[in-house]
Amino acid sequence: MGHILIAKPFFLLSLFAPTFLQEERLHGAVVAWTMAPSQVPKLTDTAVAGCCKVCKEPEEKGKRFLICGHSLCIYKYYHIRCLMPEQIASDKQAGEQCWYCPSCLCRGCFCDMDDNEIIMCDGCDEAYHLYCLSPPLTSVPKRHWYCQFCTAAKAREKELKKYEKKMLQLHRKRDRAMVKSDKYVGMHLLMEAVAKLAEEEEAAKLKRDEEAAAAAMEMLRGDEEAATAAE
Repeated sequence: MGHILIAKPFFLLSLFAPTFLQEERLHGAVVAWTMAPSQVPKLTDTAVAGCCKVCKEPEEKGKRFLICGHSLCIYKYYHIRCLMPEQIASDKQAGEQCWYCPSCLCRGCFCDMDDNEIIMCDGCDEAYHLYCLSPPLTSVPKRHWYCQFCTAAKAREKELKKYEKKMLQLHRKRDRAMVKSDKYVGMHLLMEAVAKLAEEEEAAKLKRDEEAAAAAMEMLRGDEEAATAAE
């Protein structure tokens, strides 16, 4: 692998220094790299920032990291709470010197070998050997590739969308049928009659208010004339 883990790393301070044999001192730990700088993959933005690959958040008290020990891992950091149990403590990883993340160790055989035969799912980023797949592949696909779990999830999502579309079309068909039905026409006429009645009542109330105001003004005018005559 070209990776010697002398002590368990806690935090990656920076990108790899440009030396052939280099050391990163990480909170008291030393990780030695034995490959040319041009061959070392660039870390993802979340790894450079020291954040979890899954939730993009940093390590905090109560949210501790697991750090991938693979020399070519571009993700590095995972909150324990962001991983599934089988990704953390697989029986096949028990007793190993360091932990490999789901993107760096084949989820089929859990063997640290044949890295050039590893393919990563475009849905979940989990890694598989070409020969560990069922059926096995002879070469890396040129387009997107999804593992069996992501393929099943995408199929369920597709079926759900088809079901939603079917239900929406059915409801729209029912709505159009109701608009054309006598029941809908009758209800529409009833609503129009109610609205017209409300308008007529409002107009009648306004007329009564105007008549009452006119009568009051007439009474006030008569009182003023009587007072003037008395003087």
